[in-house]
Amino acid sequence: MMRVLAPAKLNLHLRVGPKQSDGFHPVNTWMVTVGLFDKLDFSLDTAGR
Repeated sequence: MMRVLAPAKLNLHLRVGPKQSDGFHPVNTWMVTVGLFDKLDFSLDTAGR
């Protein structure tokens, strides 16, 4: 089993621009990290996948 911590963040500002010709949207954000985490556990199934 592998355990990974996924840190949380807080968006203070988020602006998503119009879709560009490459299919992506420009993103402008101000964010801060906070002292919270999700714990993600990964393990193989019975078939070894």
